[in-house]
Amino acid sequence: MKPLKKRIILLCTIIIVFSCRNPNDEVENIEAINLKYNNYKIDTLQLSPPSYSGVGMLTVFKDTLFLFDRIFGTLSTFDKSGKFYRRHLGLGKGPKELEGGHLHAILPNGEHAFLADFGIWYYNSMYEKKRFVQFDWDCDRENLLQLEKTPAPEKVCSYGYKWGFSQQYPPFLYTKEDKLIIPVSFEHPKMNAFAHQDYYKQTFMYANLDIKESKVKNLLVKRPTTLIKKGIIPNFDFAQIVNDSSGHLIVSYATEPHMEIYSAKGELLKRFGIEGQNMKINYPQAQTTDYEKIEASGYLERESFGWYDGLFMDTSNQYILRNYYKGVIKNKKSWGLQVYDESYTLIADLEIAHYCRIIGKIGSEYVATGVGAEDTPLYVYKLQLLKKNRIIN
Repeated sequence: MKPLKKRIILLCTIIIVFSCRNPNDEVENIEAINLKYNNYKIDTLQLSPPSYSGVGMLTVFKDTLFLFDRIFGTLSTFDKSGKFYRRHLGLGKGPKELEGGHLHAILPNGEHAFLADFGIWYYNSMYEKKRFVQFDWDCDRENLLQLEKTPAPEKVCSYGYKWGFSQQYPPFLYTKEDKLIIPVSFEHPKMNAFAHQDYYKQTFMYANLDIKESKVKNLLVKRPTTLIKKGIIPNFDFAQIVNDSSGHLIVSYATEPHMEIYSAKGELLKRFGIEGQNMKINYPQAQTTDYEKIEASGYLERESFGWYDGLFMDTSNQYILRNYYKGVIKNKKSWGLQVYDESYTLIADLEIAHYCRIIGKIGSEYVATGVGAEDTPLYVYKLQLLKKNRIIN
């Protein structure tokens, strides 16, 4: 065989091999353990607003706690000790009233953002209404008619905001490029989480929303190969995302021990993480294509099996904290908390007496709120990591 012909055959072989490999297989995978913290201290605060509907969410900004009442549209503030300070907003159309909102977040500049049905209301730090940014999914009649016939997971127009269990916290992620990263869902009769494996292979989990243009620009983050191999598990199809000091995105999937790091443009850079202790992970496959029956079984499945949730980036020391639920083991519920350092090494994996989601930090104390149908944000947990009977700031 001539040398040139040999080189051509070799080149074609290399191209075929690499085209068949999943790009996820090419990134660095860190599985490092150096346990430093072996205990924690936890205190409970009970918030007492003047009135409360019973449906709300808690947010932390600097040294202040914010309780958003989803029914009354009020935003109550408390100091770090849980003492009530003042109540703002309320439903209405005035300059300091809220026209509607389901979820609340605070941007790095102190502005408040409220997620409504079709967009986001913005208020300044003085609780004055600034603007409404409507979600523009870049859809026109021609696109919609085509999408009704054939699923197109690569098109923004095919998606909507993802609501439902284990809501992304915060409900959207602000980036340095004046964009929001929002969780998205894809539903189509021929491609959905309840009946089709291609849904898990081809659809995206997040999208970029350009605040200035009010337009959803591009899609981000596909499910990793390890998740896809688990089959059709719609009741565990959720994730959490945070950004670090360099602007990279960190994604934690409900079923996956590893987390993934993406660039701001959506390029997968590396993965890291260790499986939580004693997790029950033999997830049940969907037994029907009836989405109502599948969703009805969701609570029991998530109570029985383990999953990861509650991702928080502590920029003061570059720690990444991840809460997880182990499942029902020997008729008992069990929870855990993992902490990773700036080198993505696991430095703590603690058993927690009850589930709490880390949502912020004030001083040396992490602030957490319970999650679940029976919990209420009126109870706030303050947690400190301990090492050899010493508090770690």
